[in-house]
Amino acid sequence: MPTAQPHTTGTPATQAPAPATSGHPSLKTVNQRCLLPASLLLDSLIKAKTDQRQTGRGQAYADLLRDFHRAILPAFMAESGGSLSAASRLLGINRSTLKAYLNRAGLSIGKGGAA
Repeated sequence: MPTAQPHTTGTPATQAPAPATSGHPSLKTVNQRCLLPASLLLDSLIKAKTDQRQTGRGQAYADLLRDFHRAILPAFMAESGGSLSAASRLLGINRSTLKAYLNRAGLSIGKGGAA
């Protein structure tokens, strides 16, 4: 007979306790399985509102995506020995897409991989 697994409310990547949302109404709807800390989401919401007031358009998605690429792409480039082709195969994306992501994230493309 299988044993019951304890219920956790942490994030799946770390099983750390789910972050507090500080009572912010927009964050109360965030799924508890979100891998991003609530503080990062709140900062992104605040920045997006500021950007929208100043320029008429928020940049939250682009900023979060760039930060995500900065976090993961160096590891894939290092694992592939700096080869764009090998890293793109590991990621399951086109080589030119990976090159564009690296450029947008401000990561260098060279023998040593992304830095």
